[in-house]
Amino acid sequence: MAGIATTLQLYWGTYYFGLSTGQLGLAALTMVPSAIIAFLCTSQLAKGREKKSVVITLSWISMVLSVILIAAKSAGILPENGSSEMFYVVALATFVTTAVTISLSIMSVSMVVDLVEGDERNTGHRAEGLYFATFSFTAKIVTGFGTFVSGALLTFGAAPGTGELMSEEVMQGIALPYAILMVVLHVASIYCLRRFGLTRGDHTENLEAVQKV
Repeated sequence: MAGIATTLQLYWGTYYFGLSTGQLGLAALTMVPSAIIAFLCTSQLAKGREKKSVVITLSWISMVLSVILIAAKSAGILPENGSSEMFYVVALATFVTTAVTISLSIMSVSMVVDLVEGDERNTGHRAEGLYFATFSFTAKIVTGFGTFVSGALLTFGAAPGTGELMSEEVMQGIALPYAILMVVLHVASIYCLRRFGLTRGDHTENLEAVQKV
């Protein structure tokens, strides 16, 4: 999802929403305060709650955010392309999406960390390096594959053999496949997350067992 969304972000902003380079730059600047806010607030968000439930909720929100602007434009309820109103809409969406994405990433890594004590309790040794190496390697693979998929969407969105330049019509042609793909990937992710069985109580027991050892 990250690979697809990141690769196509500039195309959506330029050709689908008609924003200028300056407007896109200003919209991107909203990521800075958004990242800071997400970093500071994620721990409070998870306080007293099961991490799995928080991540699943954030995943549903992420799914809506990934398609909401496309759906709104298709429905004809967004401002005119390139207008200041469109800029504010895209900037706000960028701000919120960045905050949700970073919180989701923090919580997901935290869930991986919680597995370490359970593994140590069962095997007698710690394997943080193995967990994080696998996590990092898998992330690189799926992000790279997402970049490939986004390139395929752009390729098939244009009329083959015509030398057609990128335009709003081309982006409109891939809007529906993109939206469907993002929904499917989010649902698949949530399905996998639901299978995560470690609870807050289990983690506390693991910590106590490891400390006793």
